[in-house]
Amino acid sequence: MDLNEASYFVAVVKHGGFSHAAKALGLPKSTLSRKVSDLESRLGVTLLSRTTRKQTLTRAGEEYFQQCARILAEMLEAERSITLSQQNPQGLIRFTAPADSGAVFVPLLKEFSRRYPLVSFDVVLTDTLVNMVEDRFDLAFRAGALQDTTLKAKKVGIGGFQLYASPQYLKARGIPKTAQELLRHDCVVFSPRSKAMTWKLTNGKERWEIKISDRLQTNSLALAQKLAEISAGIVALPKFVAHNSLQSGTLVPVLPQLYSERNPFSLVYPEQKYMPPRLRLFIDFVSSELGKIEW
Repeated sequence: MDLNEASYFVAVVKHGGFSHAAKALGLPKSTLSRKVSDLESRLGVTLLSRTTRKQTLTRAGEEYFQQCARILAEMLEAERSITLSQQNPQGLIRFTAPADSGAVFVPLLKEFSRRYPLVSFDVVLTDTLVNMVEDRFDLAFRAGALQDTTLKAKKVGIGGFQLYASPQYLKARGIPKTAQELLRHDCVVFSPRSKAMTWKLTNGKERWEIKISDRLQTNSLALAQKLAEISAGIVALPKFVAHNSLQSGTLVPVLPQLYSERNPFSLVYPEQKYMPPRLRLFIDFVSSELGKIEW
């Protein structure tokens, strides 16, 4: 099918003849006449009965015109919609992040939605490493080095776990002064694989591996944080997760010179030649906001 031929035919009918259509399209009348003749030859039917004064649609021409006019109008509307979405970001963003990172993204999603009310979100919080292409995710927030070379990553921070406890716990049990003193403290263990943990800590020069008490163990960072806030023990958390608790004073740093191995945190997305404006804006916005966090 030659869409140009079909569109020329529709233009001739809508403008009431070859002369008016040629003027509207900025084409020679002879070119327009030849294109419609080529269309009739390809279809094997007469679409227009021509006289010296006017052109009249045949029955086949009327049927063909109605269908072509509808299809061309739908194509124009599709292009208009795409152009509009480029100018005014709209549409769905499917976003995935670790299960315990929701508190970080709630204010960001709220503010972005306020700025761009035509953009909608499907947010999936999971610790499962999803296949972004097969599961049709636009964006993911991930820690560590990028493994999939078909994906692109924009680093938004680098950080590790540090130690925290409630002021009440430290008042009752004392403040540890060295890594070895953690052995006599209660600890809240975050372990996504439900195994006892060894805290691997460093001050940048020395390293320690502390086999901590795992009496309180959970695969939820949020629960580990809450348990520490109610004085259940010392907890290791990413600094950005502990941020709100530090601001409110429900947790304070313990051995602040120590930290676990530091990993990059990135926004990850499938590589694509033409990124939708809504996604590009959201990546830039989240990168800017997360850049304000002390990792």
